[in-house]
Amino acid sequence: MLCKLKIQALTALKELRITAIPKLQEMPEELGNLPSLENLTLEYIPHFASLPQSFHAPKALTPL
Repeated sequence: MLCKLKIQALTALKELRITAIPKLQEMPEELGNLPSLENLTLEYIPHFASLPQSFHAPKALTPL
């Protein structure tokens, strides 16, 4: 799990790609607070079920 200090440093992140995390079932709540995120790509995450309630969809949400 990412520590909060690292997540807070990502607030200006424009693109996030999460690949091949087989046990990930949901995104950490802290990742819902990325106001600059424009593109989110999720690849090869077979047990993924939900985004945090605080998550605001970026311009391009790409589930693969």
